[in-house]
Amino acid sequence: MLIAKKHDDNLAEFFKYELAPYPLSMFNDTTGMRKTKKSAVYDMFHPIDLEENLPSSNDVYVIDGGFLLHRVIWQTNQTYGQICTTYVNYVENKFGKNVVIVFDGYENDSSIKKAEQHRRYLHSQCVETIFDESMTATVNQNKFLSNDKNKIRLISLLTKFLQNRKFVVKQAIDDADTLIVKTAIEMSNNGRTFVVGEDVDLLVLLIALSPENKDIYFS
Repeated sequence: MLIAKKHDDNLAEFFKYELAPYPLSMFNDTTGMRKTKKSAVYDMFHPIDLEENLPSSNDVYVIDGGFLLHRVIWQTNQTYGQICTTYVNYVENKFGKNVVIVFDGYENDSSIKKAEQHRRYLHSQCVETIFDESMTATVNQNKFLSNDKNKIRLISLLTKFLQNRKFVVKQAIDDADTLIVKTAIEMSNNGRTFVVGEDVDLLVLLIALSPENKDIYFS
């Protein structure tokens, strides 16, 4: 700046801009972007009560796999096989058999979620765990799932358990949100379709992509 400045008027012009190596309004530091409070979007919507409309055998549920991984709480001293069985039982007891589970992918380095995955990795305190279904889980669930390599192995094992019980499982190349919504739109030809998850991105995509004549709900 000192080299570029030729007179004091230049200095006033320079200070109109943020003098930082990266925009502080968008980035915490060099490790990644600031997180937004996406959940505030929910305040713009009013939930509807479907209790008067009893569940139908034609209802279809499309479940966000990332939501599912955290929704089921692991019990102490369970093997990974028993943990996977707990997930499968939860899905079947809660939603029945007309279910599609969609997981994120983690192999694409250009994924739109790569920055968020990298941020979680930097804050992860869990080492990579090599396991099979007979091994007992000794790591806290949240710590275990904070390591993407652990999550990849668990998704692979859980997919096998789900498919053995005749559930449909899909995995996106990277972020699953678009695949979840597209799957819900396709399945809505068979009856009411429910997208199950907590990510507000799913709600935004449903609003943007769903045809008006489709009976699709976000729960």
